[in-house]
Amino acid sequence: MMKWQFLIIDSNEAARTRLVGHLKGSFPGCKLHHAATGENAVKQLKEMENLPVMVFFAHNTPEMNSISFLGHSRQLGTKTNLPTAIVAKGLGSDDVLSLYRLGASVVIERPTQRHEVREAVRDFARVTVRAA
Repeated sequence: MMKWQFLIIDSNEAARTRLVGHLKGSFPGCKLHHAATGENAVKQLKEMENLPVMVFFAHNTPEMNSISFLGHSRQLGTKTNLPTAIVAKGLGSDDVLSLYRLGASVVIERPTQRHEVREAVRDFARVTVRAA
């Protein structure tokens, strides 16, 4: 049985709610974890028994932006290949290139659109299987 589990890091409640709606609508029954800051997200990832199939990180999250988060996620040992979507508004091409160089799987423009979120998950998410 495939288990869709996501981690959303975004301090903007309206944007987070929109993303949650996209994920629940596209992947019914998925499990969602939330963090308002990058530091809380790193702590959650270190403590998780089962990693999410994908992380959605808002670029300008308090205490840690997406560039710093990508660096921290690389330092998590076996958790280094965690697909990460960066959600941002109005990034320049140099910023987008930097995010890809640092390991971002995809950059999604804010406000998010359901089809973009769905396709990002289908293209980049780590598929996990668990026994029923």
